[in-house]
Amino acid sequence: MKRITFIILLMVLGLTTGLSAHTVTVGEIAGHNGYLPVYTEFGYCYAQQLYQRSLINYEGTVSKIRFFHHHSGLNSFAGGHNWVIYLGHTMRDSFTSRTDWEPIANLTQVFAGTIPTHYGPDPEEWLEISLDTPFFYNNTDNLVVAIHAVFNGRPSDVYWGCFAAGLDSGLCFSNRGLNPDPSNPPVATWITANIPTMQLVFPDTEAPQAPCLVYPQDNTALYNGYHLKWQLPQGSADVNGYDVYIDGTPVSENQVPNRYVFNGLTAGAHTWQVVAHNDIGASPPSETGTFEVISGVEIGNGNQDYPLPVGEWDYSYSQTIYLQSEIGIADQPIRKLSYYWDGWSSSGFSSNWVIYLGHTPKATFTHNRDWVPVSQMTKVFDGPITFKAYSNYQWIEIELDTPFLYNNTDNLVIAVYKNSPQWSYHFSNTLTPGHNRSIYYSEEWGVNPNPFSPPRGELCAVRPNIRIKMEALPTQPILVVETTALDFGPVTYDCPSDPRNVTLFNYGAGNLNLTESNFSFIGPNASEFAISPLSLPISLGSMQRLQIPIYVTGVTGGEISATLCITYNGEQHDVALSAKIMPAGNIVIGTGSAIQVHPFGTGYYERSAAIYTADQLAGPGLIDMLAWDCSSTSDRVIPYKIFLRNTTDTFMTPETWPSFVFGMTQVKQGSYTPDTTGWQEFQLDTPFVYTGGNLIVAVETTYGSYDAGGHTFRYSGTGLQMRHQHWGTQEADSEWLGRPDNHVPNIMLHLVSNMSSDLAALSISGKHLPAAGELTLYSVQVRNNSLETLSNYIVKLFGPEEQEIASVTGPPLNSLQSLNVLIPWTPGTAGPSV
Repeated sequence: MKRITFIILLMVLGLTTGLSAHTVTVGEIAGHNGYLPVYTEFGYCYAQQLYQRSLINYEGTVSKIRFFHHHSGLNSFAGGHNWVIYLGHTMRDSFTSRTDWEPIANLTQVFAGTIPTHYGPDPEEWLEISLDTPFFYNNTDNLVVAIHAVFNGRPSDVYWGCFAAGLDSGLCFSNRGLNPDPSNPPVATWITANIPTMQLVFPDTEAPQAPCLVYPQDNTALYNGYHLKWQLPQGSADVNGYDVYIDGTPVSENQVPNRYVFNGLTAGAHTWQVVAHNDIGASPPSETGTFEVISGVEIGNGNQDYPLPVGEWDYSYSQTIYLQSEIGIADQPIRKLSYYWDGWSSSGFSSNWVIYLGHTPKATFTHNRDWVPVSQMTKVFDGPITFKAYSNYQWIEIELDTPFLYNNTDNLVIAVYKNSPQWSYHFSNTLTPGHNRSIYYSEEWGVNPNPFSPPRGELCAVRPNIRIKMEALPTQPILVVETTALDFGPVTYDCPSDPRNVTLFNYGAGNLNLTESNFSFIGPNASEFAISPLSLPISLGSMQRLQIPIYVTGVTGGEISATLCITYNGEQHDVALSAKIMPAGNIVIGTGSAIQVHPFGTGYYERSAAIYTADQLAGPGLIDMLAWDCSSTSDRVIPYKIFLRNTTDTFMTPETWPSFVFGMTQVKQGSYTPDTTGWQEFQLDTPFVYTGGNLIVAVETTYGSYDAGGHTFRYSGTGLQMRHQHWGTQEADSEWLGRPDNHVPNIMLHLVSNMSSDLAALSISGKHLPAAGELTLYSVQVRNNSLETLSNYIVKLFGPEEQEIASVTGPPLNSLQSLNVLIPWTPGTAGPSV
């Protein structure tokens, strides 16, 4: 293998010839503009710029020209710019009007091609163009540079470094539909004295000078995948290529870019040097730089602006695949992720991100629903990401809540969910032409996507530039309790709740063992929470996760709370527990957080029906209240009817609404405005006798016109069981079949069960001031709330001292029947009586 000492000898020999430097910078970089040398916003452009001889002051053959790329927007160079470049001599000092073009006959075509193919230069770097036909500049006349450009698609603006020439020295025509003819150009759109700073490169007559190392500074800690960067000193001859040496060994030879991306270096200290060469010879080696490789990898160095990993609008969800060949590190957990933000903010802001990591065999996404299921991934972060004021072009570092052990066999998929309404602008991405390595959804109008059921996404042949920091695995088991709080929400009184899981993680080597003695509950309602005894004891292997179920059986009405304490190796981990215990008889079915408009849709005539199973209810009884969980509001006034039916059905089949509702019991009718969130209660006009099997709850809304409204209600998915059906038509009596799905609305109902001999006195009427000795009749309205007929009951009147003053035996009263019972009474004396 060639060694650097041999190269030094060649370079010394190469320095025996040469006279002077050959790159001339015309004008200083004093600002930037977007319309010269070309204006990229529209499809077509023709521009001329005039440079004074005094600014060049060099005679010779120009082989390359360069323009300074100040900065640019999204996709500014994607797909390429098709340029034709002309150079020519002129005696003129300025342009006198917007039609005062230099005739094309006086110019020479020196280049025709695409600039660049896929990637533009980084911000604040030169865009270099090698001329097809070198141009001899006489250093007597002024120089005209003309460019005719056609742009593929519609790229964003590119801004170029410029200076003030003093006189009007630039003309530019730009148009979306008209392609200008350089031989007969139209009236220019702009005439200006601000023209682009340019470099003219003349043929080499000497070897280049030693390169100057730009980045990193000595002893900087870097990841594999990062780049080393250098530049030629001012006044150096131009170069054909560079040789890069790491630890004295050549790792790249004759490369054109002035940066090198290293990979596969072992952790620890390293040295680097660069040698430049051209047709005349080679430079001396640069000074020796030093850097330290830390565990991890940096992937991507492109400068393409994309709404990845998060969109610039309110809410977004994205997934990106990073290949195993790009990572290549085994047996070390991922602890930090960093993304390169190239946005800007004058005030600073933060937005909430949720990040998931997972393994996948996928190398690309193939269609707009080709999401990796988030259920197959691990949530590693949930919290705010802060962007500082007056700062951009910075790495945003995120320390994960939970380390993730990458297996170095599969590819790595990273999902990022931005769930707070805050613009985040763009991040730097690297193009992956022909390979859709990312899929994303970004919503401007406030629709928050659900990562567990994401909408159609947009495929992108890019991946965000990323740093993945890893660290060595601890040698001893370390307990990480990933769950900090559990809220059980509404829970039925004196019934065991559905479980909520606490996730435990062993971040370390060896087994981590827990028994019942490691767990305890403290707090005001500690006795109402419990761990499933089947979960203990626990043994967690290295980097293994386990979920343990926690239950609550509430016998204290209202809000209750406690703390689960997990103690291991002298350290205590606390999990806050809370629940809302519903009043006796209230039953909550469904805890899902997904949202839909049903059951109170406002699309002309809408109907929604759901099956709730016997095991979700508490046996037979009387239902007198229903409630649905409203998640977002509107001010719409919605006419509705509610129907109930006992059933043996376990799933929905498509059926017309008239057929479906036939035989159901209407229990409520009215108008409802969903203007508050939370449980919306409906006291039934007619209580319903539930017999103990499955139950159908149906709601019909007759808004009469289409109105999206904006209100939504929470529902729970039922997997493959289609237990919900909905209808939406423009006709009141449509014969369209319903559409079954598994989106069952969360519901709360009040069920009075095990009732017997339950009799209620609803009202009493009669004379308030009866005359003594005069027979008076009082009418008492009673109702049978039980599930059986009552035939042996007495209705009594009581005096002010609760003494019985009259009574009658009531007639037979059927279940849920109401009637009036007459009680005769003759007051014996004057004074207070009933």
